[in-house]
Amino acid sequence: MREIIGNIVFWPDTKKVFLLLLTIAIIATTGCTEENSSDQPEKTTVVVSIPPQAEFVEKVGGEHVETIVMIPPGASPATYEPTSSQLKELSKAEIYVKVQETLENKSGNSFMVYHPAWGYFAERYDLNMVPIETEGKEASARQLSEVITFAKQENITIIFVQSQFSTQSAEAVAEEIDGKVVKVDPLARNYTDNMYKVTEAFREGLK
Repeated sequence: MREIIGNIVFWPDTKKVFLLLLTIAIIATTGCTEENSSDQPEKTTVVVSIPPQAEFVEKVGGEHVETIVMIPPGASPATYEPTSSQLKELSKAEIYVKVQETLENKSGNSFMVYHPAWGYFAERYDLNMVPIETEGKEASARQLSEVITFAKQENITIIFVQSQFSTQSAEAVAEEIDGKVVKVDPLARNYTDNMYKVTEAFREGLK
C-alpha cells in the first residue's frame, strides 16, 4: 500500500496540492491499465482521513478510484478511533492519504478558535490563531482567564468552533467578552465551497 501525506484540508500551498493529486492520478490510472485491460477496469481503492480529501481524490481519479473515509462526519480527528472493519478495509487499500498537521502562528490580526484546526489558513494570510483548547485538553480556569484577557486586548468578539467539539468553553469566553460563537467546519466534504464560506466568516470576524 502506498501512503501519501497531504495537508489539503487546511488551505495549503497550491504546489503541494497539485503534486499530491498528480501522484494519485498517476497511480490510479496506471494501476487500472496494468491490472485489467477489459472495458471495465478495476478501481483503485484509496483510503482518506477526512471527507474533504475524498472530494479531491474523486475529482482527480474519477471512475478509476473508490474512496473510503476513515473519520465520519461529526467525529473529531483528534480522538476518533477506527473500527475493526475500517482497519480491515485499510489493509486492503492501495493508497492511503492522511493529514499531516503542522500548525504555526504568525504575528498579525488575531482570531480565536476552540480547536486549532486553522493553522495553515492563518499562516497563508498572516493571521494569528489563538486556540482555547491546548494539547487536546479543555482549558483550565487560569488558561481561560488568560484567553479572556487577550481577547479583550485584541478586541476579539467572535470565537470559531467546530461541531466536532464541545462549545462550552467557547461560550464561556464569549460571554465574558460580549462576543459570540460562530461554527465553521474544516471537514466539510465540498472543500472549495466550504472555504469560501469559511473565508467570509473569518473576514467578518476580523473587521
